[in-house]
Amino acid sequence: MKFHTLALALCLLLGHIACADQTIIDFNNSPDMSIVDAKRGTTFKVIKHDGKSMLQVNTDTQNPYPALLLHGPKGSTWDYSKYQGIEVVLTNLDEEGLKIAVRVDNEGATGQHNINTGSLTLGPGESGTVYVKFNRLFAQDIRKQLLGMQYSPWGKNIAMIDPGKITGLNIFLNRPHKNHTFAVNSVKAVGQFNPASQSIPTPFFPFVDEFGQYKHDDWPGKIHSDSDLRAVREAEAKSINDMPRPANWDEYGGWADGPKLKATGHFYTAKHDGKWWLVTPKGTLYFSMGITCVRPGGSTIVESRENWFEKPIWENEPYKQFLEKTNPIRRGDYKDKELNAYHFYSSNLLRKYGKDWESQWYDLISKRLMNWGINTIANWSDPKLFENTKTPYTHWVYINTPKLPWAHGYRNRIPDPFNPMFENDIRRRGTNMLKGTIDDPMCIGYFLDNEITWNTQTSPAELALSGNKKNAATTEMIKFLEKRYGSIAKLNGAWKTNYNNFEAIRGTKKVPNTTETHKDLLDFSEVIVDKYFSTVKRVLKEIAPKKLYLGCRFAEHNPMVVRIAAKYADVVSFNLYRNHVRGWKPPVDIDKPVIIGEFHFGSTDRGVFGPGLVRVQSQQERVDTFKDYVRSAIDNPQIVGCHWFQLLDEPTSGRPLDAENHQIGFLTITDTPYQGMVEAARENAMKMYE
Repeated sequence: MKFHTLALALCLLLGHIACADQTIIDFNNSPDMSIVDAKRGTTFKVIKHDGKSMLQVNTDTQNPYPALLLHGPKGSTWDYSKYQGIEVVLTNLDEEGLKIAVRVDNEGATGQHNINTGSLTLGPGESGTVYVKFNRLFAQDIRKQLLGMQYSPWGKNIAMIDPGKITGLNIFLNRPHKNHTFAVNSVKAVGQFNPASQSIPTPFFPFVDEFGQYKHDDWPGKIHSDSDLRAVREAEAKSINDMPRPANWDEYGGWADGPKLKATGHFYTAKHDGKWWLVTPKGTLYFSMGITCVRPGGSTIVESRENWFEKPIWENEPYKQFLEKTNPIRRGDYKDKELNAYHFYSSNLLRKYGKDWESQWYDLISKRLMNWGINTIANWSDPKLFENTKTPYTHWVYINTPKLPWAHGYRNRIPDPFNPMFENDIRRRGTNMLKGTIDDPMCIGYFLDNEITWNTQTSPAELALSGNKKNAATTEMIKFLEKRYGSIAKLNGAWKTNYNNFEAIRGTKKVPNTTETHKDLLDFSEVIVDKYFSTVKRVLKEIAPKKLYLGCRFAEHNPMVVRIAAKYADVVSFNLYRNHVRGWKPPVDIDKPVIIGEFHFGSTDRGVFGPGLVRVQSQQERVDTFKDYVRSAIDNPQIVGCHWFQLLDEPTSGRPLDAENHQIGFLTITDTPYQGMVEAARENAMKMYE
């Protein structure tokens, strides 16, 4: 620690000289093992690999976040305040791709507070560097005023740290379903921090201009006037005319010159030469490269934020039409409130295209997508696009029936598939929402639900155990246990409980910890999950027998739920936010095609403050990472498509739903294409079927 202090002092004295990176630990150079601890289901040892010494880390599945912990000697803190961030060099020693995360902690660290995080995906045998940029305690007074915004110009508003008081680093995996092995090569504090790089514009408010852009900065492509909008419109029209859709695509975006399979008039799946494919209605092989949320809008709250906006154009005609009242907001700073929100994107379309902006936008978007090399209109898109589209699409059904009881950590609760409303609502909503798509050859198929929190393999039954008389799944569980045990005495003996009768099981909050209890919970969880997926499959096929059931878009999952989903879904869907999918495999072996429902990469160098779920450092890195991800998906024999989230950048001042404000679009809020992303998508498309 004395050396660290001396190095920082030298940095202060020689401020005009770049401060050298500071090694925290290097396993190839006499490491101080006293700062290394296993945490939550890990073991470690120093090994030689490719001629280098590194720390091999083995993880198990007993804890959702198995981690290696680095900490200061005898619990003291580290002072890396003169650096920009921390780099961790890692090697994947596993046989499949791994997403490895790094968390830098201050005292009192939780999953949301007093932390900074970063992550990296490594294919089998790959090495790479996780960079965690310090999000410093800075401008807290202003950040407290930015209600309904996840990110400010200085970083995430709740995950800030003091780099001078770092208590430790966690290097971990997120909910692994298998034992894995990776290695840590070195950890360094890197980059000289310049305090002058952080500043607060004076005055800060207002900070959003009349186009919905950040007022206090400039960047390539920023719009300053209506004439700028028109110039972008003309340049894009020329680009679309000069660069038509890829020549090796058929009318569906399938492989025109490739193998020909059976033509059925609808999309289906097939395994050809060891690789899964979607197959177009005319029998050509098809990889689905899609974009989600293809719709002309996206609002941000303006009520109670009047001093945020430079010019409240929604108060005047013709812009009043883009002001609307939100539905009751479900969570966050404005929970349960209904507030006025404004669609900056739509108002910019009016300024760009004139009074018939809406018809022009709908006419242009299909041309745009095919020009960009995008052959699928993906989830959450405007159903109006499906009416006369020349681009294949996926659609969705969202059900709103009673759920299993809520528990801490559940973002999207599990529907109760035993409730009579479950099947009825699938049929009712499916019939209404899918109208006009059932016989459309351009419709690939349907997702149902989204990112349900399935959690562990016993979670569904644990939730049912805690239910009351309103929970149909709880009633079914009692019947299941009565049939299995016959008497409450036998169950009490197995579970080490003292229930008076089977009915007394309702409302059990503390799960008994016996081998028999675990087996019963696992078995009934399978009953719940099977009932869910079998009912969805049966009802969807009644409504649309020729369309594909595309699953429930897994985010949090486990081997059991994926195995059962594959039994019923035509395609199993995963939302995979990682750098690439080289070496990616489902958590259990399934011989079914997989579609990636969402992925993206974001930077913060274009006036929108959030980097999305996978941060990159620049637009060029966004382009390069996007190309690599799509290539890795095409090369993965199980993956039949990947869908980018989303068409537009999110609003600078946050969307009402959950305060997200990420720079993750193909288009800015002023309808300006990110040309690098467009060219990258075209390049991918040209090579897609090689």
